[in-house]
Amino acid sequence: MDKIKGLNRFTRVLAKAVELLYWMAAGAMAVLLGVSLAAGGWLAEKLRAGQEALNLYSNSLATHGFELAVAWEGSVDMRAFTLFCVVSAIILVLMAMVFHTIWRIMKETGDNPGEKGFQASAARQVKRIGYLFLGVTAVSLTASVIARLVLGPEAAETSVGIEYLLLGLLMLYLAQIFAYGEGLQKDLDGLV
Repeated sequence: MDKIKGLNRFTRVLAKAVELLYWMAAGAMAVLLGVSLAAGGWLAEKLRAGQEALNLYSNSLATHGFELAVAWEGSVDMRAFTLFCVVSAIILVLMAMVFHTIWRIMKETGDNPGEKGFQASAARQVKRIGYLFLGVTAVSLTASVIARLVLGPEAAETSVGIEYLLLGLLMLYLAQIFAYGEGLQKDLDGLV
C-alpha cells in the first residue's frame, strides 16, 4: 500500500509540475504571438540573427506532432511564424488540460485507487483526456490545411503526427472500460 501512496503522490506532483510548465509555455507563445503581430519585422530580424548565431539549419518549428516550415533562404515568413504561434498556444493549452485532468484523477482516487478507481468521475475524466488528445490532432490537421490555403501549397511544408489520434482513441476505449467497471462496482455494492 505504501508503494501505491508514493506512486500516487509522485504522479500528482509530476502532473501538476508538467501542467504548470505547459501553461507557462502557452503564455510564452501568446506573448510571442503578440510581438509577432506588433513588431513582425523586428522579430523576423532577431529570429534570423539568432538562427545564424546558433548555427541552426532547420527551417521548421514543431510542437506535439505539428511541424511548419517558417524560414526559407535566410528569411523568416512571418505569416507562417504567426500561424505557428497560434497553433502552438492552442496545443499547449490542450496539453496543460490533459495534465490537469491526470492530476484530478490522482487526487480523487487518493491513496487507495482500488476503492475509488471505478467511479463515474474517473471514467468521465479519462474520456476527457481522450477528447483533448483528439483535439490536438484536430488542431494540427486544421492548421495544416489553413497553412496550405494561406501560404500556398508550394510554400507550406507541414507535417502532422498520428500519435495523439491513437492516444485519444486509446483513452476513449479505456473510458469505456472504466464505465463498465463502475457498473460492476455498483452491482457489487448492491449485493453487499
